[in-house]
Amino acid sequence: MSEKIRHSAKDKHQVSPIFADKERSEELLKVSSEQEAREVNQTIVPDSVPDLSISTEKLCFIIGKARQFDVKDVVTDPDDSSNASDDAMISVLEDHRDDPVVQEIAAVIFAMSEDEQIDLVTLVWLGRGDGTLEDWPDLRAEAARAHNKRTASYLLGMPLLANHLEDALSQLGISCDE
Repeated sequence: MSEKIRHSAKDKHQVSPIFADKERSEELLKVSSEQEAREVNQTIVPDSVPDLSISTEKLCFIIGKARQFDVKDVVTDPDDSSNASDDAMISVLEDHRDDPVVQEIAAVIFAMSEDEQIDLVTLVWLGRGDGTLEDWPDLRAEAARAHNKRTASYLLGMPLLANHLEDALSQLGISCDE
């Protein structure tokens, strides 16, 4: 009887090569799609990604400059009479009123259209976790309602500005690394 069971089990595994290849390819497809789902790491880009009025290049520029701004420290010696090159350029890492990084970010934001500024603020709020992509119309409407001429100072006063923007871009499936 054990031989009969062994023989029937052997017959079950003997499948026509055509069916075996089909089953194997379906199994591989299932495994690869499961791996892709894990690799996405819960970042799902919905079908309705909002159209941004601001270019990716501008966003990536602002992210880079915001990173430079975030590393600034308070001014330790406000009346320093020496030359920055003599002090190993330490003053570059201090947050001075005439900081060129702040001036560059502010100039880019001031040069943006109102729609671009509204999208920028909406992206920051999205990346900060104030809503999801499904909430984009509501977030954008609130940003439009709150829009004023102080967008640059508002954003520069926000801790982790670069992180918020990067998080929002990743939700949209956009990366500055490309």
